[in-house]
Amino acid sequence: MSETHSLISSHRPDVLFPLSASDELIRPIGSGMSGAETSTVSLPASGSFSQTGYLFSDHNAGRVQDRLIGQQAQGKDVQALVDQLLVKADADAVSDVHALQGTKQAVALPQGGEQVAQHFAKQIAEQQALSTDGATGAPPLKFLSASTALMVEPRVFSASMEEQLKEMIGTVQGRPLTPGDDDWVRDKAEKISSGALKLEQARQDLAHWTANDGQYDQIFRDVHGRDPGPQDRDYAGNMIGGGWSKQDYRWHEAHSASSYDQLENMIPTIMGHPYWAEHNQPWRDATANSIGAGNYDISRARMDLAHYPEALNALENMIPTIMGHPYWAEHNQPWRDATANSIGAGNYDISRARMDLAHYPEALNALENMIPTIMGHPYWAEHNQPWRDATANSIGAGNYDISRARMDLAHYPEAYDAIVRAGREVLGRELTSSEISAYQFEIGKGRTISDLRDSKFAPMFENILSNPSVDGPNLKMNTQGVVNGAPQYNDRLPALAGGSSPDWGVIQWNGQSPLDPAAGTSSQAWDKRYGASIGHWTQGSATSSAGKTDYTVFRDPKDGHYVYQMAAQGGKFLDVQLSSVRDIDRKYSFDHQITASFEQGISDYNRGNTGNFQAGINFTINYHSANMSFGIFLQFQMVDSRGAPPPYAMIPYTLGGSIYNVNGGSGSYINPQSSSNDGVMYKTTIDVNKGLMAAIRAMSTVRPDLRGELSNLSNWYMAGNYIGVETTAGRGSQNDVTAKYTVKDPTITYDRSKNINYQDSVNTSSIVSMS
Repeated sequence: MSETHSLISSHRPDVLFPLSASDELIRPIGSGMSGAETSTVSLPASGSFSQTGYLFSDHNAGRVQDRLIGQQAQGKDVQALVDQLLVKADADAVSDVHALQGTKQAVALPQGGEQVAQHFAKQIAEQQALSTDGATGAPPLKFLSASTALMVEPRVFSASMEEQLKEMIGTVQGRPLTPGDDDWVRDKAEKISSGALKLEQARQDLAHWTANDGQYDQIFRDVHGRDPGPQDRDYAGNMIGGGWSKQDYRWHEAHSASSYDQLENMIPTIMGHPYWAEHNQPWRDATANSIGAGNYDISRARMDLAHYPEALNALENMIPTIMGHPYWAEHNQPWRDATANSIGAGNYDISRARMDLAHYPEALNALENMIPTIMGHPYWAEHNQPWRDATANSIGAGNYDISRARMDLAHYPEAYDAIVRAGREVLGRELTSSEISAYQFEIGKGRTISDLRDSKFAPMFENILSNPSVDGPNLKMNTQGVVNGAPQYNDRLPALAGGSSPDWGVIQWNGQSPLDPAAGTSSQAWDKRYGASIGHWTQGSATSSAGKTDYTVFRDPKDGHYVYQMAAQGGKFLDVQLSSVRDIDRKYSFDHQITASFEQGISDYNRGNTGNFQAGINFTINYHSANMSFGIFLQFQMVDSRGAPPPYAMIPYTLGGSIYNVNGGSGSYINPQSSSNDGVMYKTTIDVNKGLMAAIRAMSTVRPDLRGELSNLSNWYMAGNYIGVETTAGRGSQNDVTAKYTVKDPTITYDRSKNINYQDSVNTSSIVSMS
């Protein structure tokens, strides 16, 4: 061996192929999607060729390009043919070949290009004295580009030139033969037989004609989403003419660098963030595979991606950052879906969608409405519009949002002056610099200058009522009397160890006699969770000789908080409840967020034979406007002895005294009939604003003439709260249904930073959450 030629190096060990002096090897000198130029290398008389990694074109770098298709001809088995081709350098270079008659054989060959493979196929045929086609001199071994693994497949070699040409039509044009093909087949067969044409050239000619006729155009469109140009058609003709099938062409196009770029570029235009390989590459590769397999195209891929949950979430998340309110499906979903369709169609992107949304009338109105709420004067177009438009542009560009815009505006000198003036007028003094900074922050978080005035500069976030589990346990007890609609309370407080609550009392209705504040230490009760009680009252029923109520106070050994347990059995409307006692009417309007939270549980449930038992948290809410004033009961029934609380509403035409039970679905109540709930305390949160909206919608069906006025949440005020139990429809028997309802840490908060507007369609399942 006097000389070795190495075309392209790789990590694979050298495999030597002995060549004769007359051999020529065609070698590519350039690579890329458009194919490669070629040149010939003449080999010396006694030379050997060392080939360690050879690629005909870099259309799928890093993958083995060729598939060997052969036959077991003239008694020669596949392994004998391969042995003539390879010199085994090590265990990784060549795997064992098991020649099984009529089956495919896996062979680990070094990477080889089309021309290299054809060259050695010819040499093998000569060395093995295999017959060749008389017309073409082609050996009975074919190498075709296809998959990542080289395969040896026994196959009958067609000696008929016409059969080969017919087969060529199927692979090049991807269609079955028709009678119209016969003339072409005969013409080419005659030319090949006469030496005027080679089979390889016939394939090239057919592939280029097919490409120029546009028969590969749809594949290109499916992959790239555009029409092919002359170079694209020429490339298709070259590659299919060189041995690819029509399907091979589609697969390689779908996995080309330009196809990958297109798929990767969809991520920022649809999702709004850069392409992250670790997160997005599995989608990219799976999509390329589907497109390459022919059952998908890039247009569908884009449309589907635009409707992925991540893409839809990106659109939904624009609403709070641009409009300043949560995403409301009933209001915003039509915009979201239309935008996703436009993005998916390819004539829009998420950046343009954000900019357009930032200039929607609703978004511009949200900016304009900041002026009166922060500056304390109306929006003046000639003065404020430049700020509005510049802010909308910054929000639309994605480097700003409406929350930051509000906070920045609250720190404008004009806003500073508005706060100082309000403090001077309402408090009669100059605000300190620290107070001004605090109020600027509160306004930036959503509070308004008018709210500062109306609340006399009360805190932005506050508890409407104190927590009786902290301030208790000595709560006022009612006398069961009512004067001018207000419950009357005992002058004396219980004498339990601990403090008292200024905001809470205990009320009992239809008891045999009022609860005696001094009787709480006369007896004790036991709870498996909290142990012995620190206060216990029991009383009969005024409507039933066998009915009774229980009111018990425990102390949680874990945190020292007081726990209140109430029970009732027998009679009709026998109640025992915690109730707010402080007058709070007209102080806390529902145009700001009101949230109730507490822990609750049910224990010792006894279904009994008659009656119903109900428990929950309820609110008295008043409406005040220049035209009318009235009150309603908004009730959240958390426990019903029948299992699921039934819906209930009682709304008179005058609206005053209306009762509306909010029914929030399976996740918003405790089923006492399930033993798994016995003694379990659930942390519960209630969006009282949404509950009121559901009641307003019901009232509007009775009084549609008042719909507009009722939907003004600034006219609705929290007036009171009561939490406890009630029996209904009992016979007064000891066998009536009963249970113990336990409550801990009831709090009602008011957040002036959250401005709430009425929504006619409220998802009641989101009103109550329990965990």
